Amino acid sequence: MINLILMRNTRLATWGIFFLLITNNVSGQKDYKNGYIITNNIDTIYGLINLRSNYHNRKVCEFKKNTDTISELFSPRDIRAYMIDNGKFYISKNITVNDTVRKVFLEFLLDGIVDLYYYKEFDDEFYFIEKDSTMYQLSNEATEVFIDDVRYIQNSNRYIGVLSYLFQESPGLSGKINNTVFEYKSLVKITKDYHDNVCNDYKCIDYTKSTKTNIYLEPNIGLINSWMGLKSSSDLSYDIKPVIGINFRIIPVKIHYLWNFLVGINYSTNYFKHDFKNKLFDKGNKTFRIEMKYSIIRLPIMLEYSFPTKKLQPFLSVGYNNVFILNPDYDVRQVYSYFGTEYTGGTIDTDFRNYQYGFLSGLGVRYKINDGSRIYLKVDSEYRAPPANFRHILDYHHVKTLIFNLGYSFSLK
Repeated sequence: MINLILMRNTRLATWGIFFLLITNNVSGQKDYKNGYIITNNIDTIYGLINLRSNYHNRKVCEFKKNTDTISELFSPRDIRAYMIDNGKFYISKNITVNDTVRKVFLEFLLDGIVDLYYYKEFDDEFYFIEKDSTMYQLSNEATEVFIDDVRYIQNSNRYIGVLSYLFQESPGLSGKINNTVFEYKSLVKITKDYHDNVCNDYKCIDYTKSTKTNIYLEPNIGLINSWMGLKSSSDLSYDIKPVIGINFRIIPVKIHYLWNFLVGINYSTNYFKHDFKNKLFDKGNKTFRIEMKYSIIRLPIMLEYSFPTKKLQPFLSVGYNNVFILNPDYDVRQVYSYFGTEYTGGTIDTDFRNYQYGFLSGLGVRYKINDGSRIYLKVDSEYRAPPANFRHILDYHHVKTLIFNLGYSFSLK
């Protein structure tokens, strides 16, 4: 009973903090970075710029001169460009998308003999090359093809033809152009190669150097509090064990550095032994004495959002856990009671699934030591269960866990 109360209270506290963070931060979060705007009169004004996703940055620049002033919103018609220190450069341009002319902020990727830009819609992305003051769109839209009445989807690869036309002064690039994929890094590279081949007067400027995808390594240790349950039973078996693991954190700056993708691996063990009163298989009450001991390898896949603060940064995460059970040792027996005396039957034949699915949600806080390293505390709530049910007793079991982790994060650059 104490363990059950502890689990419920801890989970309530966890979700309480979760909703508190959501309420206080998500609706009005600001992530101001040093930067400057360039006015339509070619004046440069330094201050602070709210860095958001590419989708938001294309529409408006939120700027203020210092921390004590009220922010101003500038549209692509109001200013010529804005730049965030060690971040991104946006420039106001007229483009045509879906036969509609619009004025937007394009992310400036490469400034050279030709200029390369990136533009993000909600569900699509575009690249543009400007040569001799003319803007060319690079496209790779999907089209339908029917072969023997079977429908196939294939990409048009039209951008290959546009690149071949624009870069015709450098015929040696034809092979590289044909192998260029419709992707951020690949398009920056081929554009830079073209500039280096045809221009000896100056070096092109690569504005993406400070917006590369970063990878961090995160060793961690902690404790796993586990509660095993059985369908149709209110009984729970409690276990607490240490856990050790490591994560790879991917920060895709092109999308937004506050959103991180993590994959990892961790190891722990479990031991459960308890009597479970239940109504499995028929309407009558039964009691199963379940004992199980095993090791666990988890392969979590997580999406994490960090709040835009300075040194101390809270974060939330959701994910999926691939749970592999190693060396399971288990025993299930039915417990009988006659005139106040308990008896146990023989071992019941039941399968045990060595793979289980798990769902994760978590919250935590990290402290920034410097640009390349951080420490963090995190608690994850996990639910895991067998992926299939063939009416074996252990197909009906599930485990709820609270995972407390202390970790260190450092850049692999």
